[in-house]
Parts: sequence; C-alpha cells; structure tokens
Amino acid sequence: EISLIGAENVFNSDQSSFNLEMHTGRTLSFKGQKKIGTLTQSTNSMTHSYTIQPIVSPCKSGYLQEKSLHFDNPVDHCFKNCEAICELLCNNIAVIRCAWCAKSLCIQDFFIVYHFCKEYVA
Repeated sequence: EISLIGAENVFNSDQSSFNLEMHTGRTLSFKGQKKIGTLTQSTNSMTHSYTIQPIVSPCKSGYLQEKSLHFDNPVDHCFKNCEAICELLCNNIAVIRCAWCAKSLCIQDFFIVYHFCKEYVA
C-alpha cells in the first residue's frame, strides 16, 4: 500500500520500443522482375530496435509540490483523437492511424486494399 512506503517513494515507469526504420512486406517492382534492390540507412537499422523505460518521480524531482498519484493511461493519452470505426465507410474496427492524413483505418483498408495517401495533415 502507498501509505506504508510514502508517496515520495512511488515512481511511474513506462516501456516503449522503437525501430529506426519500418519494414513492410511490400515493395514495388515490374511484373516478372527477379531481383529487387532496396536502400536502408544501415543493415543494423532493419533488424534491431531499442527500448527505453523512463522512470519518473514527480514529487522527488520537484516538478509537483502536491503528491498526486494520478497518471493518464498511455493508451488513452496517445489515442484520444482516434476513431473506433474505420473512416473509409466500411464500418470495420479501426486498428491503425495513417501518419499522413490522420485517418483511423481498419486492416482491410490499410494493408489489403493498400491505403495510398496523397494528402498530408501537419
């Protein structure tokens, strides 16, 4: 229980994993082409990722004077502006958000039909 150890000894920790480059199963080539060349920053960036786990103590760092222990759920914080249903009118559950147009899309529309986005929303 928090009252036994004190709020100043409570830390918030969250693990995140990052890839330097995204790898997909798609490449564009001419029909019948046997060899397809691709470019990457480094071979290592295609096979390795890195993981960070920041640990935060808002009370000990002096960031907060009051000892509030309420933290937002990372999922709620990151995806609060996402739609639950695909925005391309198919009514499937949205599982991914386009980084260009910011539309929430289902697997069918993003990967299988291949959502080719021509608009960029900053």
